[in-house]
Amino acid sequence: MNNAPAILRSLIIYVVCVPLAFFVGYLLTNPLDYSTFAIFGVLALVLVFPLLLRYHYPWLLFSWHGAVVLFFLKGAPNLCLVMVVLSLGIFGAGTHSES
Repeated sequence: MNNAPAILRSLIIYVVCVPLAFFVGYLLTNPLDYSTFAIFGVLALVLVFPLLLRYHYPWLLFSWHGAVVLFFLKGAPNLCLVMVVLSLGIFGAGTHSES
């Protein structure tokens, strides 16, 4: 009936999600501000990061010959360039060793 780990886990999720929902709601009062775009971009990257870790290579191959242009970034780069930077960031962070 009472599962303590499940209750604790749901409480932690509520402690994280409710303030985040209030903060995002506050940011939506001025949706065309550049800081709002930056925060939503970071939030989207955090939410997509587990999928990126798992499927970054197939996404990289898919985006290689795609004609997708990310118009909301400065310089309007292709999706392939952004995926290359993200893949290099994943590999660069994972292969760093201290000598």
